[in-house]
Order: sequence, then C-alpha cells, then structure tokens
Amino acid sequence: MNIRIILIFIILLISSSIVLEMPAPSFVSMEKFFNVSEVTIGYIVSLSLVGSFFASFLYGPLADFYGRKKILIFGNFIALIGSIGCVFSQSIEALIFSRFVQGFGASCSLVLIPIIISDLYEVNEASKLYKINAAFVTIFTAMAPIIGGFANDKFGWRYNFQIIMYFSILAFLFSHYFKETKKSEVKKISFNNIFLEYKFLLKDHLFLLSSLATNLLYGNFLVFLTYTPFLYIKVFGMTASNYSIHQAVAVIAFSIANFALSRFSESMNLRFVKIGICLCVFSTISIYFFNSPNFITFFICLSAMGSAMTFPTLMAYSIGNVEESLKGAGSSFSIGTRYLICGFIIYIVSKGYDGTNTRLSVFMSTLSLIIFSITLYLFKKRFFDKKDIPVELK
Repeated sequence: MNIRIILIFIILLISSSIVLEMPAPSFVSMEKFFNVSEVTIGYIVSLSLVGSFFASFLYGPLADFYGRKKILIFGNFIALIGSIGCVFSQSIEALIFSRFVQGFGASCSLVLIPIIISDLYEVNEASKLYKINAAFVTIFTAMAPIIGGFANDKFGWRYNFQIIMYFSILAFLFSHYFKETKKSEVKKISFNNIFLEYKFLLKDHLFLLSSLATNLLYGNFLVFLTYTPFLYIKVFGMTASNYSIHQAVAVIAFSIANFALSRFSESMNLRFVKIGICLCVFSTISIYFFNSPNFITFFICLSAMGSAMTFPTLMAYSIGNVEESLKGAGSSFSIGTRYLICGFIIYIVSKGYDGTNTRLSVFMSTLSLIIFSITLYLFKKRFFDKKDIPVELK
C-alpha cells in the first residue's frame, strides 16, 4: 500500500470526523451561552447532518464525471467556509446555518475516500485499508473530545470551532496534493444519468440493506456522542473535560480494535462480523442495568469494538459489490442516507430522551437489534459470497 496515499486519507478523514466529535463536550456551554434548550442544541448536530446528506448525493456522481481530485478540492473548500462561519457566529441561528455549510463540505472526503480505495484495491484489501485508516484516524479523533473538553473549560466553546477551522485549512491544502485515480470521461454532466444511477441502485435491495446496516452502526455511536454529555455532566456532575475523557476512551476502544483486526487474515472478516454484531446487542442492552458513568463507558467501549469488527467489512462489501460505473453513486447514496438516517435518529432521540441511562439503552439496543436482523438476512442471502456483480445500467 502507498504510504503517501494513506497519509492523505488520514488528514482528510480527521478533518471530516472531528466536525461532529470535537464540539460535543461544549454542548452544555453552548446551551447556557445562547440560552436555548437541549433540542435546539441538537440542531447543531442534525443540521450538520442534513447539509452532509444533500451534498453526499452529488459528490460521488460528480467525481465520476469530473474526476476525484477536483471534487475533493471543492468539497473541502466549502467545509473551510462553514468552519470560518462557526468561529465567528454571533447567534444560534448563524451557528446552525454555518454548521449546515460545514457539514455540506465535510461529507466530501467521507464520500470520495471509499470510492478511491475501491478504485485502487479489491474488496478484501479494501476492507484491510478501511481498518488501518479507521485505526489511525480514531487515534487522532480520540484526542478531539479531550482537547475540546479542556479547551471549553479553559477558553470557552468557540475555541473548539477554531481548532476545526485549522484542520479544515490543512484538508483543503492536502486535497491539492492528492493523485487522481479516475480521469474525467465526459465534458458535460448529465443529471439524467445521475438519476438513472440512483434509480438502478434503489432496485438492489441487498446494497440498500448493507448500507442501512453500516449507517445504523454509525448512528448508534452518534446517539452516545450527542446525548451522554447531558447525562454525564448534568446528572453525574462531571466537568466537560472529565466527560471528554470518557468519550475519548470509547473512540480509543474502536481504534484499538481496528488495529488488532487488521493483523488477522482476511478469511476472519466474516467471523468477526458475526461476533461484532452480537457484542453490540449485548453491550447496549447492558447499559439499561447500570446507572454509573464508568459502567456505561465500559459497555459503550464494548459496543465500539463490536462496531469495529463489523463496519469495515460491511462497507467494503457494500461498495465492492456495486458495478464499476456505479461506485460513485453507490458511495454517495450510502454516505448521504447515513446523514439522513442519523439526523432522523437524533431528532427522535431528542424528543424521547429523558436524561437517563435506561432510555439511552432503549434507543441504542433497538438500533443494535435492527442491525443484527439485517446482517443475519445478508448472510442468509449469501451477500458476502459475492465479489463482483456483472450488471448494466439500463
């Protein structure tokens, strides 16, 4: 594997990932600063996801038409504009709008990197690279909530968005050094062709289900990320910096699991998927019985490890089983619906969350059981036996 490409991937993914993770320890401070409710603070997450949702459906097809590099530069420039807006926002409305713009740009790297990996590697090698990338990225993003918590306590919530802005600058600069993996094949984009690509994907129910499973895994962790600050800080009486350590431990657990799993043979991938799904179900149900931050964090760590066993392989097969000309649209659809689904999940949880560990467990274990059911169905349909699907776009 090309070390230079991996390093560029890591920088771009870090910039995209900390958009959601770094501000989390500051949610309570923002709630007090703007004198708004928890539901309004939830919009800072959900509107960022909505922006990413709309953008994600464009980046993949645009990258198929115009090449990966141009779209990567464009998306990271939009993310930088949104990050600057967050730093200088003087009202909650301006902050929410800037988060929308930031999310619109930040999704670009998340969409294009799986496509680029699929351009370069076959499905098992791609799965290994996903694990390596995830492991390295989570080491750095694990630091984000810790830095964010201490920065919030020392300098205030706005400083977190300044740090995100600095990473956005790095991502924009690094995107210029990226090597193109697919040259433009047409001079003018056809939105009718984009529509046909998505229409075809919507007929592939196995692709839809595998994308849904990966997105729900992501949504499960996002529930923890968004709502445990209120449980840990308001109910358990923690400071933002102390809470950020708990959040970082969960992210580190995901990272360690990815490092360890990348060392195993590719033949173990599907066995790890089965173990990981069961671990997610067990750990999220267990949260119901323990009203303690240490125990909750422990079970969240187990859930994160289960996700690490499952997520990379599901993603690799989901994109790898799509016909070559549809990979851009497939990645866009998967990432775009992730933001839509996660935004919906956050909205539902914001309406039903009562600040207790029991309600948190109900939401997270429900998602885990849905993922469990989908994965069993995919195994039954022998989805993971496929490497290439010979199809034509009609």
